[in-house]
Amino acid sequence: MKILYIDQYFSTRQGNSGTRSYEFARRLVDKGHQVTMITTASRYSNLRGQRQWLRRQKIEGIDVISLRIDYGQSMGYLRRTLSFAAFMLASIVLAALGQKHDLVFASSTPLSVGVSGAVAAWLRRIPFVFEVRDLWPQAPIELGIIKNPVLIALLRMTEKWIYRRATRINALSPGMAEAIAATGIDAQKISMIPNASDPDLVPKKSARRSVRQRYGLRAGSFLVVYAGALGPANDLSALIEVAVEVRRAGEKKIRFLIAGQGSDENRIRRLAADRNLDNVIFTGALSRDEVGAILAAADLGVTCFAPLPVLQTCSPNKMFDYFSADLPQMVNTPGWIEETVVKNGAGFYWPTDDPKAGARKIVELSKDADMRKTMQMRAGQLAAGHFDRGLLADKLLALFTEARSESAAGFPEFARNLFDKTLALAALSFLSPLFCVVAIAIRTEDGGPVFYKARRIGLGGKPFSMMKFRTMVVGAEKMGLGLNVADNDERITKTGAFLREWSLDEAPQLLNILAGEMNIVGPRPALTEHVEKYSDEQKRRLRVQPGLTGWAQINGRNALTWDEKLDYDLWYVKHRSFYLDMAIIAKTFGVVFRKEGLYEPDAGQGDEFNRFD
Repeated sequence: MKILYIDQYFSTRQGNSGTRSYEFARRLVDKGHQVTMITTASRYSNLRGQRQWLRRQKIEGIDVISLRIDYGQSMGYLRRTLSFAAFMLASIVLAALGQKHDLVFASSTPLSVGVSGAVAAWLRRIPFVFEVRDLWPQAPIELGIIKNPVLIALLRMTEKWIYRRATRINALSPGMAEAIAATGIDAQKISMIPNASDPDLVPKKSARRSVRQRYGLRAGSFLVVYAGALGPANDLSALIEVAVEVRRAGEKKIRFLIAGQGSDENRIRRLAADRNLDNVIFTGALSRDEVGAILAAADLGVTCFAPLPVLQTCSPNKMFDYFSADLPQMVNTPGWIEETVVKNGAGFYWPTDDPKAGARKIVELSKDADMRKTMQMRAGQLAAGHFDRGLLADKLLALFTEARSESAAGFPEFARNLFDKTLALAALSFLSPLFCVVAIAIRTEDGGPVFYKARRIGLGGKPFSMMKFRTMVVGAEKMGLGLNVADNDERITKTGAFLREWSLDEAPQLLNILAGEMNIVGPRPALTEHVEKYSDEQKRRLRVQPGLTGWAQINGRNALTWDEKLDYDLWYVKHRSFYLDMAIIAKTFGVVFRKEGLYEPDAGQGDEFNRFD
């Protein structure tokens, strides 16, 4: 498979950034796949210092195209925005002009990377997989970074647009997956492949002594390590307060080492200095390899976040790095992070607002060798059995294979939608006199409403109101056979019988097509009661817009069982194309004129799938 991987922050272990894209890309290459990485030579990457505006090189088999676009958390808001925009535009151009790939994989943040992936996939007519590593724009909104209501609305629209354009979405935690689904995206389209543990990151224990000597640690010291970004989202002031309480308790052997950099670093350093803390050491920026050595010397790892709801959805690299090092860890974030660590016996939780509780637990662990040994064992089991990078790389590859098997939402999709709306508008103009006559006939017969609005399930499981000419008496769904309809059903009006005979009752759905809720061709809009009975496989029919006519409609229509209809729908979803749509439209006229399959046998009551409570 030829994979176009877009990540603005790519780095190897020699850089000061996370290495998710590097680790996965090199494993994909090892499995025989071709990976092209579009990225930047940012100040956190091992590529920093690049002089050329564009450079192409091979890194462990990965074809890396790097752009000289700087980024740093210390940059002002405007400069960071310009950095995001420059990479977005440049990566789109590179994707459009470069070689053809089988799939685009864009890994955020920032959110603009998703725009790059969506547009690149659209231009090259290939599937698009979007990875959400942090929830944008929710995270910067809760952190108070973005406050302008117009900008917030624009970013939320962009977020939803990217989700809709993606063939598949990978979230890094259950909370992220739930938040994405809450935007109206079909949950079946969302996978959860978290960050991973790398067993080869941490050197042998022989590195322990040299690291401890480097930082002036005495023999027998108990080393508590935080290894990660120092930003507002991490709010390490909570850890500083724990260090204060440990010192007050007179525990001189317990030392804290804070490894990393970020926009909040100076504030945290000043806070430690103001408290006269001699038990806290700052290392500054470290490469990934250097972090591995630090972890080999540690006794306890710390995962720390500010008390914001969106941060409870995070999938922090540091947590998985601690697992790689067989390190117990303390966490202050409820939700998935706490459950992963505490419920699996690999560490403990401390409330952010209770530094004394955190200090007590650290002291307890420092004096209980058996407890440490048990937590170390559990951490190692999580690294090897649940979060091993190789295992998760296999899952990512399976996700790519699945996405590749589906239709790409490229230019043909745009052309199809444009064609459908143009044809619907022309049909409405041509049929408007007939619509007037039908409306008068319906109204005259019983004085009831002209249209019947039926609640149906559309693309991604999103409900909408499907328009039909009313063909039955008012309140028919609460009478007789309910939602089932029989031939010569007494609830059908005289005008309704004529409309049903020639399928004219469905004509108002041309309005749904103009509204973007339906296409001319697709699986018929689903009843909520039916969707509730769908298997996971059958829910795949919800991945395309419902249609006025479809593959099942020209292959038996209502004479088919529901399982047969769904099988035809799934076949269409897999094989849909502009040419297939044209063939279905052409054959639909014959089905209508021959009046085939107007009603289900026995009003559908013999079909278990079509029985409603």
